[in-house]
Amino acid sequence: MGITPLTLIVAEDSLHWQALLGERRAALARGDSVIGTLLKTRAPEVTWLFPDELRRAARRAPGIAPDPDQMGTALLLRGGGREEMVRDPLR
Repeated sequence: MGITPLTLIVAEDSLHWQALLGERRAALARGDSVIGTLLKTRAPEVTWLFPDELRRAARRAPGIAPDPDQMGTALLLRGGGREEMVRDPLR
């Protein structure tokens, strides 16, 4: 099961977590590490492909596998509060 890397990390201003999160890349790497550890612990029977392994696979197959850091998964975050209807072939 492939796990794409985190591409967006957001903290509510009122929580004052900016200092805790630190630099963006380091925070994303820590988040990936935490998720990986939890998945391995909770579902050890699954063969997980974590972000580092996906990056290696993408480098080995440049025309076939996209760079997992450039896949735009942050766009999947529901924004604007409006619901969109998924068209027929994907419903």
